[in-house]
Amino acid sequence: MTERVSFSSDSKPPATLQSNKGNVGSSTTTSNEEELLRAKIDQLERDLAACNESLQAEHASKRRMYLCLAKIAKELKRTRAKADDYQKEMDFATKRWYQGGMWRTPEVLPGLGEVRNAGAGGTSSEHLVCRQTMSATDLFLYLVIVTAFSRVGVAVQDRGTVDAPVVAFFAVFWSIWNKEISYSSRFDTTDLSSITETMLTCFAVLFGCISCTETFQSTDATRIMMIGAFVAALHFLLHYRIFRLYRTNTSPEAVGVRKYARYIMWMTAMEAAVWVAGILFFPVGHSFRWAIFLVAILLGLRSPRSYLASDYQVETTDRNVLFILLLGFTLQSLVKVASPFFDYQSPSLEQYLFLGAACLLLFCIKLMYVDDSKSIEARDHALFVSRVAGFFFNIGQFCLLLAMTVLGSGMDMLTHSYLAAQEALPDNAKKVVYGGFSAIVLLNAFLKSVHIRRMPKDMFHQYMFYFAYGIQLVVSLTVVYVTFRMCFDDGFYSLLQTNEIVMLFVLSGASLFMVIISWLDEVVELSLYKEDDASQYRIHAFYLWPCLKVDDLNSVLPERRTMARVQTETLSLLSNSSRDLRMTTRMLQYDSMMERDGA
Repeated sequence: MTERVSFSSDSKPPATLQSNKGNVGSSTTTSNEEELLRAKIDQLERDLAACNESLQAEHASKRRMYLCLAKIAKELKRTRAKADDYQKEMDFATKRWYQGGMWRTPEVLPGLGEVRNAGAGGTSSEHLVCRQTMSATDLFLYLVIVTAFSRVGVAVQDRGTVDAPVVAFFAVFWSIWNKEISYSSRFDTTDLSSITETMLTCFAVLFGCISCTETFQSTDATRIMMIGAFVAALHFLLHYRIFRLYRTNTSPEAVGVRKYARYIMWMTAMEAAVWVAGILFFPVGHSFRWAIFLVAILLGLRSPRSYLASDYQVETTDRNVLFILLLGFTLQSLVKVASPFFDYQSPSLEQYLFLGAACLLLFCIKLMYVDDSKSIEARDHALFVSRVAGFFFNIGQFCLLLAMTVLGSGMDMLTHSYLAAQEALPDNAKKVVYGGFSAIVLLNAFLKSVHIRRMPKDMFHQYMFYFAYGIQLVVSLTVVYVTFRMCFDDGFYSLLQTNEIVMLFVLSGASLFMVIISWLDEVVELSLYKEDDASQYRIHAFYLWPCLKVDDLNSVLPERRTMARVQTETLSLLSNSSRDLRMTTRMLQYDSMMERDGA
């Protein structure tokens, strides 16, 4: 038993031992090959994952490049559209007035047919055409209108006060000017039909201004009604011609033109009917003739946004030119009153100071006048914010022109009183001058408040603008209150109106102070933003009246930097070029390694 066991344990031949050693060596070699293969597979998987990431990064970069190119294409398209508009503007500006025929179809001003803001909440400023030219025909009409305003001022001098007939006659002439600006800001006025209508309107206004110094019950009021009916009939015929010539055109622009022409035809027809009814059924001496003037003047008003967009720049320029012409006529009338006194004696130093103070007063009033095209953007203008705000803006403009006419009449009386060396200052002249100046200051502040103002995001900057606007409001109301009290009180305020020259120095000094105060918001803007574009920071809407729509520009602000954003993305693509190069090199290495493994 013991021997058998010993034999079984020691009886392996040498060949068997050698085979076992070979198996152990082959298994070790196989395990090494498996480890190398597994390491190679892991390396390949890592390279494949890296290649996938690189491909995804390349896809993302190509996507960004595509978006960048799409944005550039959009900007190029917008630039091309603007270039086409500018080319149309240039063709329109260089066109001869008889090109296309003297009695050609009245054309819509370039760029206005595409912008129809009827029913829209507003009009973007980038869609508005900037056109600053004014024809000599329109300028001549404005001279005639200002002449009529001056004739109404003569009635104020004769009566020493402003009554209902003065306001009504002034409103008739203003309504005629409003019709003309409504037409010229939408259509080309160089064709012969428009020129003929303007010429006949000039005749009517010139003939009517001779008869504007009486009351409603006079024959002069009947002549004013005839003039109103005649001008309304002229505009009815003018817009009927436009409606008939655009009747067969089916383009969107023609549809808007026909709707606008139909609207004006209805309004002018009703206005002419009211004037004719007043002439026929309300004879001279009738006590209710004032109602005819009231209804007809209301029918003569135009909605700020009615079916067809108007040229904002043309309307603004026309308002500015009319106000400047009225200031010029006021200064001319003042010099005309003083001229007879200087024919007999040379003016003294005090008289030179008097005329200089009068000129300073008018110049400061010109500086206080709100220039809508420079102070705010078109989207924030009252005419484009809402119809109610546009209505009050037009009423404010009418009252401002009337107040300027009243002030001019008072200054004529004041000049005559001063040069005639009267001992006592006429009470009527004092009331008219101070009342007119007080109304001008109040109306300028009102017109500035009916527009939307923009505030910055920064709260400290907002407080600075609030402080500036608050000071302007307090100073304006204080000047209005003091000058209004000077019309009636003789106590403390009598020291400010000792004589004519003291009175004029007080008004010119107050107007100069008002000009400085009116620049406070511009001073704050300059101190905060220096040479930067302040519109990029002032985005929050600020308003005083509930009729103004609130419209913050947080969503609109990035669109103002479209080109800058495209440039930034282009630079980011350029900065990623090294990474894309490394990705391409890695892919080439992977391909060469796969080729070696296959071999």
